[in-house]
Amino acid sequence: MADVNSIQISGNITSDPELREVGDNYVLNLSIAHNTRRRDGDEWVDGDPVYLQVALWGKVHAQNAAKSLRKGQRVVVTGSLKMSTWEDKNTGDPRSRIEVTATDVAASSLFGIEAGGKGSADSDEEPF
Repeated sequence: MADVNSIQISGNITSDPELREVGDNYVLNLSIAHNTRRRDGDEWVDGDPVYLQVALWGKVHAQNAAKSLRKGQRVVVTGSLKMSTWEDKNTGDPRSRIEVTATDVAASSLFGIEAGGKGSADSDEEPF
């Protein structure tokens, strides 16, 4: 069987994404929090959040996503996992984290309603 390194995960953006120019390329860095939910009798119970760093490379992809993604927004991320390792500048200790190298980051339509739009928290209209 061939090795497959693929992930698709949804979560909420934890801080405003950061767009950076790297040489002649661009990268959009963002962090998402993913929570699992399960049913416990008549109640929904949230599990522990999983925090992931996401890097979306490519001038067009990164710039377009930077224009539309904001803190708190629910997104769906598709990409591959990458292990990053480095040495702590202060202590010299080895550090590592797993991050997602994204091929696509899109707003999730599951809970997405435009602010002020029909059905939003600051609207008196019914959503449907």
